[in-house]
Amino acid sequence: MSSNGFSATAARSTRLPPRSVGDNRKLDEYLQSIRDIERRIHVAVEKKPVDLPEVSRPAGIPDSWPEHVKIMFDLQVLALQADLTRVWTFMMAKEASSMTFPHLGISMGHHEISHHNFEADKLDALAKINVNQSELFAYFLTKLDALKEDNSTLLDRSLIMYGSDLSVPTVHSQHDLPIIVAGGGAGRVAGGRYIAYPGDTTPLTNLYLTMLDKVGVPTEKLGDSTGKLNRLEV
Repeated sequence: MSSNGFSATAARSTRLPPRSVGDNRKLDEYLQSIRDIERRIHVAVEKKPVDLPEVSRPAGIPDSWPEHVKIMFDLQVLALQADLTRVWTFMMAKEASSMTFPHLGISMGHHEISHHNFEADKLDALAKINVNQSELFAYFLTKLDALKEDNSTLLDRSLIMYGSDLSVPTVHSQHDLPIIVAGGGAGRVAGGRYIAYPGDTTPLTNLYLTMLDKVGVPTEKLGDSTGKLNRLEV
């Protein structure tokens, strides 16, 4: 007998059992999520962009950057929910991006702001951008946490790293990087903590090794790693 209740022998019935109320609910939630994203993409495609001279716009991308990011996060949630993938990576913007943030009242480019030279107005703008990006990440986590799986959630069964490759971009510092590890790793990682590691002797690849180990892909060496971190366990 297999774990899903079907017989492995030819003599037993192979008919599928009726779906439970919980199964129907999960299927309805999944299909409704697909319809919602399809609707939002359709609205984005149908919306006429503002006429700009000598500007080439990719078709279908929303004018609102936060809405674009949310759609991308929603697609990732659906892919995880349907088990179409178990590993993914997502950049909110390219490296050295010069994009502006009109929804935050910021007209300077992101790259210019990040090289703030400790000027107050640029530091304030950078803080607003960082908060906004973190709020969008929280939106993604909330979506995962709302999907129930047995006695836990999809977030509980995931392990997600969020952060930047620079801590003080104006001097390109890679020490004391601001990193968030979210999700419970199916009970293998304890959350709700702030952990500081020695910035000069702990490469970020040590965290990568640890995360690989927690999701069942033990690896001995990755880039400049020096070993696994020993303070993430439950």
